[in-house]
Amino acid sequence: MRGPLYEMSQVSIVLPSGPHAQSTQQVLAALGSHPQGLTRAEAQARLSRLGRNALPRAKSPGVFTIFLRQFLSPLIYILLFAAAISLLLGDWSDAGFILLVQLLNATIGAAQEFSAQRSSEALQQDIPGEIGSY
Repeated sequence: MRGPLYEMSQVSIVLPSGPHAQSTQQVLAALGSHPQGLTRAEAQARLSRLGRNALPRAKSPGVFTIFLRQFLSPLIYILLFAAAISLLLGDWSDAGFILLVQLLNATIGAAQEFSAQRSSEALQQDIPGEIGSY
């Protein structure tokens, strides 16, 4: 549905009429409902026809993906570049130390992120998925 056409000098603007700009009866009619709500039969029919009113859940990344994401940072790129330069110059101890610190940092970061992800999923399970109307 579109709202009224407003003209300002040379510009024409068509404003949409959303549910907020309509009467209760218009909204209920558009939704095929009434002030008392849906009957159980109609609610079941809509549930089977339309499915649950729920957002899709994204698949959680695995530990390996989380570990690899720890290396997606400009600072990490600079440090890895420094390690590569150290290797090219034959400075094995500096290159080894830089790489060891990067692996340790990625391991700790991945462990913390994976733990936070599991905690978040556990909290999601505690949120009630249904409500009742009275």
